[in-house]
Formats: sequence, structure tokens, C-alpha cells
Amino acid sequence: MRSEPLRLPSLSFVTALARSERARNALTTNALSSLGNFGLTFAIVRSADLTTVGKFALAFAIYAFATAIAKAGITESVLSAIRGVRRREDAAHEVSLVGLVLGSAIVVGGLLAGSPFIILTGVAMHGILVYDFIKVTHMALLESRVALRQELAWTGLTFAGVAGAVTGVIDVVALYGVWAVSCAVIGYTSAGVLRIGILPRWPSSGMETKLTGLYALDQVIGPGAILLTTYLLAGLSGLAVVGALRAAAAFFSPLTIVSTTGHSLGIPLLSRARELGPRHELRSAVQIAGVQIAVLGPLALLITALPLPFLTLVVGANATPVRMLLLPLAIDAILNVASTVALSGHRAERAGLRTVLVFAVTAPIRLVIILTGAHYAGALGAAWATALTALIGMLAMWWSYHNVVMRNAAAQS
Repeated sequence: MRSEPLRLPSLSFVTALARSERARNALTTNALSSLGNFGLTFAIVRSADLTTVGKFALAFAIYAFATAIAKAGITESVLSAIRGVRRREDAAHEVSLVGLVLGSAIVVGGLLAGSPFIILTGVAMHGILVYDFIKVTHMALLESRVALRQELAWTGLTFAGVAGAVTGVIDVVALYGVWAVSCAVIGYTSAGVLRIGILPRWPSSGMETKLTGLYALDQVIGPGAILLTTYLLAGLSGLAVVGALRAAAAFFSPLTIVSTTGHSLGIPLLSRARELGPRHELRSAVQIAGVQIAVLGPLALLITALPLPFLTLVVGANATPVRMLLLPLAIDAILNVASTVALSGHRAERAGLRTVLVFAVTAPIRLVIILTGAHYAGALGAAWATALTALIGMLAMWWSYHNVVMRNAAAQS
């Protein structure tokens, strides 16, 4: 497979993006992904009450958690191995193995919970992880148009399901099934066409296995805390609170287009910047974060000013509770953009243990603050608590990244 050139960030990151075919394809790919998730969420919000939306949100949180583990543990270790430490062919087999294990566990959990949303998530999970691995590796390292074609197909099938749900042809569970299963089918199709082996096995060396474990562990602690918080909110404050938070957060899904692209491309970029010295690496990271915030910050604030009639058109009767949550969730979204760049830097430094420590410190704080906010002020309290914990997490991640860069540079000098 032909590999496209990957250049370091120039003085103008915007100019670099505009000139890079890879960056353009990656942005378009993630835009389509965001659009598909946006359509799925709002079709369900418009067609169901907040309790049903809450059940969907719990399943979607599991999907996000499982994909985060596989992406961080395996795919991102591939992206940071710029000198071929790990063969991509081996990583595909490992993703397949992880997909089988996670998918089986999720199906069992769905059966125990009696949730068709969760069961469908588990059934499709193996193929979803295959899809995501092919998407990210091709988007960041190989032929980026492969990822774009995949996403075009998935978005098209998702919106076919959305049309069916909006017109009443299918219910929201069937829509979720279309979204999840179509992703899996496309993943298997891509693997077959590209001749990517996905026989479940674990061929990595001890060193790479250790790094994979650390990367996965920081996701268990970090996004795992988010998943735990979501379920505790559902149990302690009700599914309607979770549903309102999910509906409001969906308005900010377009912001993830740039941040997700920056994360996937930023890991190999910062890995190369590392070879030019700590000042160059940190300056590149600050440029990437600064440009993303400058672009996404005004957009996030614009979303908070959406008029109630427009919100009613999009989310129906749920517009009023959703509108109150937009400002704190806008702050959360902007701070998470900055945190993601620092996380990319940790991956470039292959500092798996450090991210585990950062998440281990911040995750319990997040859990306590959000549950406390929800207890005293419902969904609005949880939303403002989320913004506060995002600030804490962002400061901790950047402090840690700077410390790791300078420490590693001193050790090599």
C-alpha cells in the first residue's frame, strides 16, 4: 500500500493543513463521522422521550469506551512507532482479538440489562473495531482516501436509517442497528478488499505488549471514569438527566472533526518533531492546540446562542432542558480540544505510564465533582461540573506533557 508523505507542522499550521491532501481527507473523513453520529443522535432525540434517549446514551457510551480502548492500546501505538517498531499487520490481528473479547462481554451485559441498544453494540463491536483500525491507520499513515471512502459509505447508510426513523418506517432501535451493523459490515469488506488479515491472535513482542497495556489502561481509567459516571448518573439522577446531557453534547460533535483529526495526525507529527528537540516539539504542540482553539472556540460559543425555535425544530419537546446545558458543555468541548493535543504529545513520547498516572489522579476527581453537581442541581449541575473537571484535566495533561518532554530530553543529552 502506498504511503503518503507526512510533514512536520510549519509556522502556519493552517497553511500546512490547506496544502496537505492527507489533512484534507482526514478532516473530511471525520466531518462525515461527526455528521453521521449527529444524524443518529438527533433522529433518536426527535423520535423518543428522554428516558429512551438515556438508554441510547448508555449504549453509545459503551461504544465510545470500547473503541477508545482499542484505538489507544493498539492503533495509537502503531502511529507513534514511526520507525516501524510494530508491523501494522500484527496490530490488525490484535484489534480483532480485542474486538471478540469486548464484543462478547458487551453482549452479555446487554442481555443482563435487557437493553437492545447494548446488545446491538456488542454484536457489531468486532467489525466496528476492524473498521476503526483501518480508518485511522490509513488516515494517518497510508492511503487516506481509503478512510474517506469507508466513511462515505457508513454515513450514507446511517442517513438511510435516519430517513426511515424520521418517516416512521423503522423505530429507534432499528435505526441504531442500521448504524452499528453497517459499520461492522463495511469494516469486514475493507479488510477483505485490502487483504488485511484479521485472524484473532496476539503476535506482539513483550515491549509492545507492555506499551499497549499502558495505553489501554489509561483509557480504562480516563474514558472508563466517564462511562462509570454516566451509569451512576443514570442510577442516581435518572435516565432523563443522561438523555439531556447526551442531546446537548451532540450539538458540539462538529468540534470533534478538527480535534479528532489533529489527534490522529498529531501523534506521528509530534513523534518526528521530537527528533528536532524539546523546544521544537512543544512549540509544534502549542501551535496545533492554538489553531484548533482559535477555530473551534467561536463556533462553540455560537452554538450556545442558538435560538429556542431552532432547538425545538432539531430536538422537539426536549429543547428547553437542552438549551440550559449548552454553555457549560461548550466550555468543556474547548478545554477537551486542548487536552487532546497534550495527549497526542504523550503518545509521541510513548509515555504510557505517565498518562495512566494523570488519568488515575483526575478520574476520581471528575467522578466526585460531576455526581455532586448532579445531586444538587440535576443536569445543569452535572454540566457545569463537567466543565470544571475538563479544566482540571487539561491543566494536568499539559503540565505532565511538558515535564515528560523536558525529562526525556535531559536523559538523552
